[in-house]
This record gives sequence, structure tokens and C-alpha cells, in this order.
Amino acid sequence: MFSNALLATSAKYTTPSTLLDTLLDLYDEFDTEDSEIAHPMQLRILSFICTWVSTSFERDFDDKMKTTLALLCSVAESVEPLTAFSVHVRPYLISLSDNDHRQSSLQEQKPKLITPSKEEREDTLVERRSHNGSRGSLFLSDLLPKKQKTWCELFLDLDSAAIAKQLTLLDSRILRSIEAQDMLAHVKLTKSESSGDQLVSAVDTNIGHFNFISAWVVTRVLMGKKPKSRAKMIFKFVEVAQELRRLNNFNTLMAVLSGLTSTPIHRLKQTQSVLQLANPLQHQQQQHEKSDAEQQRCIQTLRDLSNLMSPDKSFANYRSALKSVAESGEPCIPYLGVMYRDLIYIEEGNKDFLADGVSVNVAKALMMGDVLLTLQYFQSRLHQIKRDPYILGLILESTALSSEQSYHLSLELEPRQQISQPVI
Repeated sequence: MFSNALLATSAKYTTPSTLLDTLLDLYDEFDTEDSEIAHPMQLRILSFICTWVSTSFERDFDDKMKTTLALLCSVAESVEPLTAFSVHVRPYLISLSDNDHRQSSLQEQKPKLITPSKEEREDTLVERRSHNGSRGSLFLSDLLPKKQKTWCELFLDLDSAAIAKQLTLLDSRILRSIEAQDMLAHVKLTKSESSGDQLVSAVDTNIGHFNFISAWVVTRVLMGKKPKSRAKMIFKFVEVAQELRRLNNFNTLMAVLSGLTSTPIHRLKQTQSVLQLANPLQHQQQQHEKSDAEQQRCIQTLRDLSNLMSPDKSFANYRSALKSVAESGEPCIPYLGVMYRDLIYIEEGNKDFLADGVSVNVAKALMMGDVLLTLQYFQSRLHQIKRDPYILGLILESTALSSEQSYHLSLELEPRQQISQPVI
């Protein structure tokens, strides 16, 4: 735990090569006169390096560092208590050597092939087809039924659980790509408030996707021309939000709730009144029997989910739910906004170094490491969901209005101080 926490935050203080050199210098300081006896501190240093190799070998170790590891293995093999280090590290070096040799042989035998990469969205929206010798791409328009239903009709026909699964698939891919260095760099950038050209990190991708989902929810609700149409879409997104909770996808759940409780939606009084009258998704012949129960369920579900993700007491309800999920070992996508917030608070409230200006503030490193290890824990327990190009196409092909555009459209649909009119 201690080693993992320090490794997660090491990029904040030093480079991998400098860290390795420092560890080896410390190792040499504890050399004993008897070459067959290892000092306990040397064992701890080698144990730390073993953990480092296990978690970040391909990312952190360059060629020079790998050569140093090979020499260290040779030294360890001559001292009985240290042979376990060589047994652990050697396979990584041998595997690397075999892989390099294999790649070299393939390059000699074959001409180099360059395969153009595709953006994830292109891979989602475009499916290649070839039959009867024809060429072309299959777009969403090819998937639409002959009756050409509207987007809203197609979306409302979909199973809410299936929609939630595809949203979870998108978030899982982004979560998997986030590394500790990305989180630390985001905190550093936020603290410095620097501007200028910055490389887009996985954290930026996550934030952008979160904002897109939130704006997408608002946009799809406002696309309804009548209050009843807008109420139908709100009810649908409440159902999707409930399925996201069942999948423990707190990140997308928060994005959907942010859209449903945003000002452009919340101010739609006529729409809210329709939503409170009955479940607009039920057929008319069922409304007399189920309208009251369904209406109460929808309102209560939205209230419960909002309470779960409430920022009150530093997201106390959400943190409690996340702890329960972690203890159960179920797949989960945590709400990363809370992690960003925790890291920023730790960064701003604690100094990197102690009063002497040299010693690292280990307490701060461990607090940040605890947040990063929580992220890594959930990254190792992601959902296994099959990709559905049709549903993903409906989501990613959608237009998402900006906050200003959404508010103006909301005013057009239901102007301020409008005289109440019968709901159609």
C-alpha cells in the first residue's frame, strides 16, 4: 500500500530515472562488509523496485534503466537473500528481449505496413460493408426503418438498460485510459491556472465527455416542441439514470442528473406539470391504472438519485455508496469530479516539502496516493459490455447545444411570465 501510494505520486516530485538512481545510491549506503549478507534496508529498496516493475515497467523504464535493472539482477543473484529480486525482475527483461528480437525478425522478413488509425467516433458511427462487389459505408440513415421515425421516437423505443450499458461502455474506455500522471498534471494545471497550448490528456477527454452527455440530455429534452413531448424525454432519461445507478456508473449518472436539473429544464413549468400528472410513456389505456404510481415512482427516483449525488457534506451519500460498491467488488465507474476535487484540496492545503525545503512531505504524498489508488482499483474492475453500433450512433451523432443556446431555446419554448394555457 505504502509503495503503491508513493509510486502513484512520484511523477509529481521526480523523473523515473532520477528515482531509480536515488534508490540505488541509498542501496549502496547500506552495503555490508560481508557480501553474502543483505541489510534490511536493501531488502526494502529491492521490494519497492519489484513493486515498481510490476506496475509500471513498460511506461517508466527506458533502455538505460532496463540495463541498470539487468546489472542489479546480476548482483542480486550472488547474494542468497536477494535472489528473489532477480527471480521477479528477470522475466520482464527476458520478455522484452524476446519481443524485440521477434519484431526485428519480422521487419527483416516483411515490408513495413502502416495501418491508418481511426478515431473512436468514426469506428462507432461507420460500419464497413461489402456485398455484391459494392463499396460504401453504413451510416445511421441506413439503419433507420423505412417509416423514417424521428430521432426521439427511435430513442424512446430503446430499452433504457441498453442505453445505460452503451453509455457505460463509452465511460469505461475513457476511465481505462486515465493514468496517475494525467490526474497529477490536471491538478498542477488547475493550481497554476496557466494558459496556452496544452496537450489534451485523458482527464480532458473525460471532462469533455461528461459535459457532452450533460448538454446532450438538455438538448434532447428541448427538442420536443410540446410540453408532453419534453416530459416523455425527461421520463426516459430518469429511467436511464436509474439503470446507470444499477450499473454503478456514477460518472455518467452525475452527467445525466446535471442535465435534468439544469436551469433550461428546471424552469419549464408546463413541462414539469405534465410530468407530475402521469407517466407520459404509458399508453393511454394504461394511464388510469398506473398513472399515479408511475408518476410517484418517476419523481421519487429523480429525488433519490439527486440526493445520492448531492454535494452536501462533501458528497457524503455518494462516498458511502462508493465504499459499499468497493467492498462488494462489483464493476464501478466512480464520479471523477470528486477525485479531481479531493486532489486539488490536498494540493492546495499541503506543501510539497517540509520546513527544511528538502524533505518530501510524505503525508501529502500518501493522501494523494490514496485517491489515485482508489482510481486504479476501479480501473481493474470495469464492466464487460458488448458494443452496440446502433445505440452508440444515436448517442454520438446527436447535436449538443451550448449552455447559452439551451437557455435561449428554453425561453422560446416557454417564455417568462407567460399566461397559463391548457396543456395539449
